[in-house]
Amino acid sequence: MKQTLVGRVIATFGRHLLVREAGGRELRARPFGRGLTVVCGDDVRCRVDVRHDEVHVVEVLPRRTALYRATQRGGAEPVVANLTRLLVVLAPLPEPDLFIVDRYLAAASAGGIAATLVVNKSDLGIDAALTAELAVYRAAGYGAINCSADTGVGVAELGAAVTPGAVAALVGQSGVGKSSLVLRLVPQAQVAIGELVRAEEGRHTTTAARLFDLSHGAALIDSPGVRDFAPAAAALDDRTLGFIEVERLAPGCRFADCRHMREPGCAVRAAAEAGALHARRYESYRRLRRLREELSAARGPTDWRPASACASVPPSTYSSSPPTGTPWAMRLARIPRRAASSLRKWAVASPSTVEFVARISSRTPPCSRIASSSRTPSCSGPMPSSGDRCPMSTK
Repeated sequence: MKQTLVGRVIATFGRHLLVREAGGRELRARPFGRGLTVVCGDDVRCRVDVRHDEVHVVEVLPRRTALYRATQRGGAEPVVANLTRLLVVLAPLPEPDLFIVDRYLAAASAGGIAATLVVNKSDLGIDAALTAELAVYRAAGYGAINCSADTGVGVAELGAAVTPGAVAALVGQSGVGKSSLVLRLVPQAQVAIGELVRAEEGRHTTTAARLFDLSHGAALIDSPGVRDFAPAAAALDDRTLGFIEVERLAPGCRFADCRHMREPGCAVRAAAEAGALHARRYESYRRLRRLREELSAARGPTDWRPASACASVPPSTYSSSPPTGTPWAMRLARIPRRAASSLRKWAVASPSTVEFVARISSRTPPCSRIASSSRTPSCSGPMPSSGDRCPMSTK
């Protein structure tokens, strides 16, 4: 017999999860199926298989907020979910990469998450250059907390920044001391991490994300460190990319769709040239703008629907997550494009098979009428809008 329950994911370790149900019981679980992406902080529905003594996460409940990063193909994948505050940690050592900091702040803005800078290892001394950069962030409207996990200075202020009922996540470069801050705020965290790591032999702690309960009713997520970070392109605001200063200046631009790069009458560029907008922050915006365009190109056209004349294939057959138990022809959507090209030579006996191969090869919607021939027709030209006839249609 299988029963269901709802809980929160409090730890992720590869494909292994730790789920806490409402009563406080913690269960080891794993996602059911490869198409389900589960991250720390997710509220999930689980199915308990008593017969096989397993717990499967079968559904991720709607996320209130999430921090998304870009994939190599320009898509988006969540990092942590259901946050109320993002704590971006940096330190004098290793040397801070402020462009990574800016991208975390942009991703937080895109996800509707408040962000605060946390400068750890302040006991090592903060030089004049970093002090000046922190002043720029404060002037833009971001809070910044100086603390030291070694001496304990500023740790109480950091804990107070995570208000009761809030869920905060520590993010940042590897080596800035995020886990050390967690151990200061949650002394029992070391035991909890050790138990999780020992259960997965041969793994490293840096791949685990873990949620800890603070004494005053808040929660803190410790996430793995990164060498680089790119926010998901589709999640960013098209005009401001999540930069607070650009959002304030953009209404003064001559054109409503100004990209703030080389357009005439751009108020943002004028402010940067006049010194009203910090030069490094503006350069960071420009880099993120170029990166976003590269990621968008890698992702390709998305969210299109076939016209009615080209709707002989159900939308579920070419979605990124086809339903379980789909026919063999539907599963052709998963084969590489090179394999699809080879299939075109022999898949001429079945019109439906030719149709599927044409979709994979050209990435355009198939025509409603495809003859059984050795030539595989495909639509060309711009994507038809809803209700338009397919350009290849003869009627």
